[in-house]
Amino acid sequence: WNTKAFVDGTWTLRAQAYDAQGNGLGTDTNTNIEIDNTAGTIVLNIRQLINGVGTMSATTEADAQQVVFEYSQMGNPATYTILVDTTAPFNASWNTLGLADGSYTVKASSLDEVGLTASTTQEVRIDNTVPQITIITMDGTTPGSKVLSGTVAVRFSGTDVTTWIEGTVTVIVDGNEVGSATDWVSPNGTYTWVTINYPDGVHSVQLKA
Repeated sequence: WNTKAFVDGTWTLRAQAYDAQGNGLGTDTNTNIEIDNTAGTIVLNIRQLINGVGTMSATTEADAQQVVFEYSQMGNPATYTILVDTTAPFNASWNTLGLADGSYTVKASSLDEVGLTASTTQEVRIDNTVPQITIITMDGTTPGSKVLSGTVAVRFSGTDVTTWIEGTVTVIVDGNEVGSATDWVSPNGTYTWVTINYPDGVHSVQLKA
């Protein structure tokens, strides 16, 4: 019985027997025949930037029996299994601490009750490396090499080999957050420090990304 000629759904299958004279000998009816020739859909839910242990979930059709979560590093054909989840709702945890920073492809594949599959992929970035912030100059000279006064330009360099630093750089003076450095394009930037708001003496300046 080639069921591909029929639309998905519940059908009534009826068997009728006849004798040599064409007389009906009885009827056998089954009203619970379900046809399913259409692979379901699957949606992968995962953050695009992952640090440490990342979580993911898959939204599938109601008849999905399992979801396989896998990953591969960009440029490397090898694929590794994160988890095979056989119980809805389908989700997985992914410990990335042992992996190199960079771009990866995460794949989720579902299997329904008649063996039909569906899959989807999403590109993510792993970043487990702490960004580095370095103050290059203060008022045009090496930090600590001269007495500062008035308005001072604090130039810094911020690097992150995987994602660069796209967020805010927080400025801390004497242990207190005093503002943020917004005038910058990674990896270099400048913060304007108004020193007249501070008493004469030694002060500490720290940048945090």
